Amino acid sequence: MLGMGSLEASYWYITRQASSLALLEAARAAATHHANPHTIEQAFEKALQPLFAPAGQYPDPATRMQAYFNSVRQKTGQAPWRIMIKSPDQADFTDFQRTDLLIAQQTALPAIDNNYQYEQSLRTGTGKYSGHHIFQANTLQIELTYPYQALIPGIGQLFRMLAGNGPAYDTRL
Repeated sequence: MLGMGSLEASYWYITRQASSLALLEAARAAATHHANPHTIEQAFEKALQPLFAPAGQYPDPATRMQAYFNSVRQKTGQAPWRIMIKSPDQADFTDFQRTDLLIAQQTALPAIDNNYQYEQSLRTGTGKYSGHHIFQANTLQIELTYPYQALIPGIGQLFRMLAGNGPAYDTRL
């Protein structure tokens, strides 16, 4: 039991590390492409592919990953993972949005100026609606929800039992 528990804990840790690195790549893509959801999705999935090597019966890790995602969709009826942008939020854009920025004009999306933030903070101080400074409004914070499927049979039931009743993946996977 101790050996199987160690194996499961190691696999969980590897999954956590791989998803953290993939989330970092998604954040980098989001920061450089105006938080475009399609760009975030592509960067995350590309960076997550090493988790699915070796490919086994599939031609490559990307195909194995898509097969896993499809099985999660079938079992849960939900997306195989979710990335939520926690900050900046609407209040930050209300306080610090600049319509004269080139990126705002090119995309027709709200944008916050990230140049000369110290000088901006001296001018604007704390935002009226968000309560944040320009530094906080320019910090991208994202959160990942990714279901973990246990490697050893029976561990999944233990995880569900320990998790209790939840509306997310824990009751279905």
